[in-house]
Amino acid sequence: MRQCTEIRRRKREKVQALLEQETTGELSSRYSAAVRFSAGIRSSQFYVTNACNIRCEGCWFFKNGMEYAMRDEKYSAIFDERVAAIVRKDRLNLVWILGGEPALRLDRVRSIAHRVRHPIISTNGEYAIPLDGFEHASIFVTVFGGVGIDDQLRAIRPNGKRFDGLFETALRNYRSDPRVTFHLILSIHHPGDIEPTVRRIADNGNRVTFGFYSGADTLGADTDVQESLLDEALRVAAAYPGVVNAHPYFLRTLISGKSHFGTFGHETCASLSRDHAGNSQRLKEGLPTLPFFNAWASDAKTINRCCTSGNCAECRDTEAIFSWLMVSQEYFLDSPDQLRTWVEVVESFYNQFHFSPWLAINTKHRQPESGNEPRPVAVACA
Repeated sequence: MRQCTEIRRRKREKVQALLEQETTGELSSRYSAAVRFSAGIRSSQFYVTNACNIRCEGCWFFKNGMEYAMRDEKYSAIFDERVAAIVRKDRLNLVWILGGEPALRLDRVRSIAHRVRHPIISTNGEYAIPLDGFEHASIFVTVFGGVGIDDQLRAIRPNGKRFDGLFETALRNYRSDPRVTFHLILSIHHPGDIEPTVRRIADNGNRVTFGFYSGADTLGADTDVQESLLDEALRVAAAYPGVVNAHPYFLRTLISGKSHFGTFGHETCASLSRDHAGNSQRLKEGLPTLPFFNAWASDAKTINRCCTSGNCAECRDTEAIFSWLMVSQEYFLDSPDQLRTWVEVVESFYNQFHFSPWLAINTKHRQPESGNEPRPVAVACA
């Protein structure tokens, strides 16, 4: 305990020394706001169903047989009771709501959403999440590859039958909806689809963030191919300020799987369930993880190993990468520029969501949680 206290003291002193090199106080203000807001977040993840209306190619849920590894709770009343107990016990205020397809079980999505301040719903977009009862929710709508390839990769029924227009349906369902961020999963084989897709999302009145379509064939791609995808993603992000939320450091880490201080994987991932027996050794090793996180299966009783499938070899999950960088502040303390990068990554993470205190467009939609909550800072989308 004494050793941990000393480490924290030295870290605070190092941060303070870096902040004092910035004469304007701007970095200090942003750093304080980022740390205070993050410190108040207690997050976990719930699946509400294994059922889904489509079968995306490369979907980690079905690719890894997770529909067989967990069983939906049959009775909604029991599901609600378990969720309520978990939220109360862990004092959760940010919850990711996943499936399958959550829109197929809006009753269970609602039972979670009304219990937490920051519900985040991940959907394929075919069915609209209504406004009533979900006004405070953040909604992630997934797009695979882009306008030219999305139907090929996602518009597939469970029986294998293909259909057309899934992306266009999602756009109609969520036109000018401030709750919504489209999650464009970049394909290393289709960099030319990035800009037309972002343009359609921008014209639809929505924002977009980037993920990475990962798998054995893409994670082993040549460095030149990765760099080409990164360059195009950054070019498009610069061309659509305020629409694309894509920090350069995060994007490079997402696509390459490497930061300046390590390689992403089970040994470094921060989005591990703290109460899963398979993580006990990893948690003892001391590398930082999200402090309150558990990934609850669709029975609201079973705990999954991590925020995705547990197949670390092929994982490049957007939020897992963000979490890894955010809990690794100690590796961004060699210069004020490094610390600024860390602050910008934190701001970029929260700017994906409807509740972000750094998005001026959203401040009018949220109520202060307490007098101690940091005031919104005038920061552009990173």
